[in-house]
Amino acid sequence: MKKRIKNPLLSILSLLLACSAVHAYEQDNWYLANEWGVNQSKGVFYHEDNVTGIGQIYVCNGSTTSSRISVYDMNGSLDRHITIASTRYEAYDLVLDQNGTIYIAEQRAVTCLENDGTFKWRTGKNASISNYGSTGSGNGEFQNARGITIGQDGNLFVADYDNKRVQVLDKNGSFLKKFGSSGTAPGQLYKYTYDVKSLSDGTLVVRDYTGLNYFDLNGTFIKRL
Repeated sequence: MKKRIKNPLLSILSLLLACSAVHAYEQDNWYLANEWGVNQSKGVFYHEDNVTGIGQIYVCNGSTTSSRISVYDMNGSLDRHITIASTRYEAYDLVLDQNGTIYIAEQRAVTCLENDGTFKWRTGKNASISNYGSTGSGNGEFQNARGITIGQDGNLFVADYDNKRVQVLDKNGSFLKKFGSSGTAPGQLYKYTYDVKSLSDGTLVVRDYTGLNYFDLNGTFIKRL
C-alpha cells in the first residue's frame, strides 16, 4: 500500500530524493515508516551494504526520550533496534554513509553511531553521550535539527529548523560553516528549515515554509522553486 502525499511541495521533493549515484540512497518516497506501525516515525533511509549487497531500511522510530533507530529488511520484517546513546531526544532524520555509519538529526544535537549502534560522537550545545543537549543558536548548536544529508564533498548538511539555516559539519561533527538566514530574499529561508537533501550533481535542495531552495556545496544560492 502506498501513502498519498497531499502536499505538492513534498511530492516534488520526493521525486528529487530518488537521485543518487552511491550505494547509500535517500529514498523517503519509496518506504513509508508508518506502514510498519512504528511509533511517531519520521526519517527513513535505505542503505545497501557494500560487502554483502544486502539492502535494509533504517527508520527514526519514537518520540522524545523513547527515540531509537529501527532496521527492517526489504520485506518490511524487523531486523533490529538501535539505541541512540545512553540518553536520547527526538530523532527526526538520519543518513548513512557508504560504510554504514549512522548520522542522526536528533533535534538538539547531531549524533553519530557505528552501524552496530556503538556511540562515536554527539555534537550540539551541552551535548554528550549522556546528555542530548540544549537548544542554541551559536555555531554547531541547534534549535530543532530536522533534516540531515551527506553532500558530494562528504560533509554533513543539517537543516536547523527554528534557526532558519543549514549548518555544515565534517564527519567528526566539527562545525565548518553555515548558510541561510531568516527572510524572503534569495538565499534566505522563510519561517522554518524543514529538510535538506543532496542531489547526484552535488546541488543541495533545502525546503522552507514556502518552497524548495537550491544551493551549491558552498552555500551559494542558485534558485527557488
